Amino acid sequence: MAGRVASVPLDLTAHNKRVARRMIDSTGVRDGLRWAADLQPLAFHSKSSKEYTRSLHSEEWPRDRRPAEVTSTPALGWCG
Repeated sequence: MAGRVASVPLDLTAHNKRVARRMIDSTGVRDGLRWAADLQPLAFHSKSSKEYTRSLHSEEWPRDRRPAEVTSTPALGWCG
């Protein structure tokens, strides 16, 4: 797959990238992603979020059945 992608001429790749970005801008996807990136971290500091995170670390969830996020909690900087 990588070989096929690498064989596409650079000018065609650049053109397709421009088309994709215009489509993303016209549909508001880029703005939505920016808003989510700004607001989502605030949710992690709410009381209910902290309680939920604590419940993931508690014995309520068997270790082998915990969601994947729990294993990467320190890397994400969650407060729990």
